[in-house]
Order: sequence, then C-alpha cells, then structure tokens
Amino acid sequence: MSEAERLLAEPSRQSPLAVIFLAWRLLRQISLVNLIVLGAVVSSGRLPVSGAVLVLLAALALGVMGGLSWWRFVFVVTDGELRVSRGVLSEEKLAIPLNRVQTVSLEQGLLHQILNLTKVAVDTAGSTETEFKFDALERRRAEALRQVVSEHRSGGVPGAEAVVSAGSSVAVSAPPPTGPRSDGPPPPPGGVGVDVRTEVIARRSVVDLVKIGLSSWPWAGLVFIIPLIAALDELRELLDFPLLDQLSQRVEEVGQDGGPEVSVSVLVASVVSFILVVTLAGWALQVVRSIITNWELTLTRTTSPAGDSLRRDAGLFNRTSLAANLRRVQGVRSTQSPMQRWFGIRRLVLSITGEADLAVPGSTDAEFDRIESLVFDGERPVADRVVSRAWVWLEARNRALSLIAPTIVVAVLFGWWALLAAAPLASGVIGAHLSWRRYRWGFTDRRLAVRAGFLTHRTHDVEFIKAQSVDVRRSFFQRRRGLATFRLQTAEEGFEVHMITESEANALRDLVLYHVESSGRSWM
Repeated sequence: MSEAERLLAEPSRQSPLAVIFLAWRLLRQISLVNLIVLGAVVSSGRLPVSGAVLVLLAALALGVMGGLSWWRFVFVVTDGELRVSRGVLSEEKLAIPLNRVQTVSLEQGLLHQILNLTKVAVDTAGSTETEFKFDALERRRAEALRQVVSEHRSGGVPGAEAVVSAGSSVAVSAPPPTGPRSDGPPPPPGGVGVDVRTEVIARRSVVDLVKIGLSSWPWAGLVFIIPLIAALDELRELLDFPLLDQLSQRVEEVGQDGGPEVSVSVLVASVVSFILVVTLAGWALQVVRSIITNWELTLTRTTSPAGDSLRRDAGLFNRTSLAANLRRVQGVRSTQSPMQRWFGIRRLVLSITGEADLAVPGSTDAEFDRIESLVFDGERPVADRVVSRAWVWLEARNRALSLIAPTIVVAVLFGWWALLAAAPLASGVIGAHLSWRRYRWGFTDRRLAVRAGFLTHRTHDVEFIKAQSVDVRRSFFQRRRGLATFRLQTAEEGFEVHMITESEANALRDLVLYHVESSGRSWM
C-alpha cells in the first residue's frame, strides 16, 4: 500500500475550515440581486427587527448548517472504491469505483490558497455533471486522491463496453488495448521502478493573455453587468436616487413639445459613440477576465504506466488544476475567430466525460498539431468532401416559413413596411450559402473530421473507437432527395455530418461499426 493509499484508508472528514466554505455555498444559492435588495430593505429601517439582529441570526443559521454538512460528510478509499457518506436531514451514500473516475480536478480560490486548502471535483464515467465536490480538503489529501486514482488506472482495467446502435442497439465488447497505439507499458510488479516523465506542452505569458482577451467577442464581456443593472432598478424603487430620476426625466423630455430637439447627425454620432465605448469597455473586460482566469496557464504532459495524460493549471485568484488521461478524451474541437486568425491563435478544447472540458485558449498551429498528435493515432483526415447544396434551400425555406406570420401582421398594421422582411430573408440565404461553401468533412479508417464556419472557423475531430452509438437519420425533406444525416454519439458529446447522400451515411456507419467491433483498443 502506497503512502497516498494509507492516508485515505481511514474514514476522514474535510478540514474543519470547510464549515466556512459550506456556509458560503449555502449563501451563494441566494441570487446577488436578492441579497442587494434584502440589504437595502434592512438598511432602510422599514422592518420592526433591527438589521444587526437579522444579520446575526442569518450568520448563526448558516454556521449551523455548514457545521452539520461538514460533520456528516465522511469519505474513505477502500477496496478500489471511493466511498462517501453525506447529507444533513437524509443520508446519502456513494460508492464509486476508481476505474470509473474520469478526472480529479483541483481548484484553489484566494482564501483556499491562504489556508492551504483545495476544492476537489470528481467526475465519473456515465455522468455529464460533477459527481460530488470536496469544498475544502487539505492539499496533501487532495494530491493523494489524485495519485490513488492515477495508480489504480495503471494497475490494468478491464475493457469497457461500447454500445453501437443503428436502428437497433448492438453490443460490442472491447477487449483491453492491444492495438498499434500504446498508452504506456504495463506497470512493474509492486510499483517498483515506476518511470514518470513530465513535459511542458504550452505556457501562456501576459502578452499571450492580452491577445486572448482582445481576440474574444467584446460584448460578451458585458454579460456580468446585467445582474447589476437589474439590481439598480430594484434599488431605485426602494431608495431615493435623485440623479437617476433626473436622468430618466431628461430622456423623456427629448422629442416632446417644448423639449430639446435632437438632430439626426447628433443622434447618429451619439449611437456610434455609444457602440464604440461599449466595444472598448467589453474588450477591456475581456482582457482582465483572460488575465485573471488564465494567469500562468501551463499545459503539462505526464507519461507514466497509467498512460499519457495532460494537466492544465491556471488562475490568479482562483487557481485550478485539471488533469485528464488521453485515453479518456472523447474528441477535439477548435474555434478561430477573425481576430484570432490575425493573432495566429485559436481556442482548443479537449472533450472529456464529465462536467469540465480541458480548454487551451491561445493555441498556436504548432501547439494544435502537437496536442492533436498526442490524442489521436494515425494521420489527420483531409476534409475535402462537400455536402448537398440542398442545405441552402432548406435554410431558405425555414427562414421564409418563420417570417410569414410576422410579415402578414406588419402588412396589416403598417402596409409597405412588411417589405422589410426581405432583409432577414436575404441575409439568411446569403449566410446559408456561405456556411455551405465552408462546410467540409472527411475521414480515415479510424477518424472522422468536420471543418465549418464562415467568419469563425470551427473544427471537430473524433475517433471511431469512441463511438457509443451511430445513427443515420432522414427527415422528409432529405428522403425526397436521397440525403441523410450521420450522427456519432460519444460518452460526452454528439458528432454530426449533415446533408450527405444516403449511401455515404450508410457506408460511414458500417465503417464505424466494423472498426469498433474489430479494434483491439479500449474506448476509454
């Protein structure tokens, strides 16, 4: 038994300081807007009970609930399982085989770093959400849990089953990996002489983080302001803000009789200035967000008897560490906006079974090729196959059908203004045509790939061995034209190739089925 196993072999609880984080988690379940409004009501003096008493009672209740949650949460690692007992009013017991654990991610907020504690999230196979979390675990226990999971994988895990269906489900048994790809030699007896090597694949500097922020969609950085705007509206009804009332009254006077007149040029200049200011503010927020979330981002490759794995460490105030065995990666996706192409970077995402994916923003082409070669075995598919032009007609028909009702309403109420419906119809047809021109797909004997996107280029690659099910779907529109949609479902996500011929879809389905049945590799 290793030192890490001995450390987790006895039933344990989290750090006593976990009471603070458990109470905070209960508090966070109340929305920020409600907290601000509640604080405003308490400070206004309209309640018969003083605000200090309410705050004291609320803190006491949160402390009691947090203490009970901490006391009732007990965990232990025994017999190759992670066993957890939790629950305040009702008891819940979990027993998770270590070979089903997909990822053990570590996260340290600012307070966690000060107290030398770690938040741990455990993702398992067959679950799209985090199975459970440790709110505040001692750092050595968190590292021990990750190490035990890694050591258990290296002990040899029987092949899993992949279920492939095409109309009806066909069970395919996948034996232990013996194919051409090797994820590491078998471990030596007793764990003696284990060779573990690490290599830094990617690292982000401050300049890289600025590029990531500037190449992001600027207006997305303003999303977090929406709750604050809603809170200000609630506060204005509770408190007296003369400045807001005066500003609102001034806006209402514009254009009224006797009110100030605004010329078209001034109005256009104001709108353009507002858009420019909002865009610059959004970019600034995106840069700040990129620096905070991706500070000292490092992607490390670890080679051990358990197999090759990648670990991503990043974060300034909230330090996170996510590791994933390469055998458990379900697919590789990338996106590249026009600004990212100008900087020569892209966002790379490795799909992992569970709640969190392993994202590597700011990846260069060389890093993308290197990571892709680690995940996939064999050559990259050449995405040179086109899909049917009926795609454009289908999108135009759907857009026209969606515009019929509003066009009739506008024609009845406003007359010729209904002609403006031609603008979204034309833009939809042009967009569909451009998307059709950029959509390409291809495959090899092991791998399927799709390249799409007009302004933002998107790629998606998956190996046949990852297939949980395959399906050929045909709508009424497609059946009339001899077309179909091929869908491959992995343990994490769906993969589709649209508007190809029925013969191509059936041949691709048969190829995937044959590969899964004949391959000697495990799907995970």
